[in-house]
Order: sequence, then C-alpha cells, then structure tokens
Amino acid sequence: MARRLDETRRVQRFTPRKPKSNWSAVNIKKVAELTARGLMTPAGLAALDPQREAMFRAAVSAWGFFSRQPPSYRQTSIYWVMNAKREETRSSRLTRLIDASAQERRL
Repeated sequence: MARRLDETRRVQRFTPRKPKSNWSAVNIKKVAELTARGLMTPAGLAALDPQREAMFRAAVSAWGFFSRQPPSYRQTSIYWVMNAKREETRSSRLTRLIDASAQERRL
C-alpha cells in the first residue's frame, strides 16, 4: 500500500518474503511451467531435506506406501512436516508420517 509523502510523491514499502512463507499463485504457476519445460533443478524440486528423505527411504515399506499415494497427498504430507517452526516438531511429524505409512495408513 502506498502512502502519500507530499502533494506529488508517494512512498511504498517493499519487504522481502519470510523464508517459511507460503508460495503465491504466481510462483506456483512459474514452477509448473519450468517443470514442464524441464528447467527446474533437483534442488528446486526438493521438498524434504536430504537427511529426512534418507530417513524416510530407509523405512522401505513406509516409503513404498507413501510413493504409491497421489501427488496431492504426498505434497500435503511433506508440507505438514516441513512447515513446522521447530526442528523437534519437524522430526516428530516425520516420525508420525513414517509410522502411519509403514502401517499403510494415511494421516
């Protein structure tokens, strides 16, 4: 929102996005376009950090069940894990996801 500085000028404040903020519709569209054109790098597509992904893949039956689920469920689940503010919460959520997937049960 711009505010008036004087009769001829306005001031608008721009602030950077927070690291944990949600993606805008514009950015979601851009990622979809880049992915379709094969221009997204693996780092740009990574949802889980490598350590957590390795932990999940180590539970073979859980990873197999999770991989068979629709993309919308996988994205929602990973977002739920990674969107937690504290490291302890992310770890406990990942453990819950792995346990549920090992039992072939959705959260």
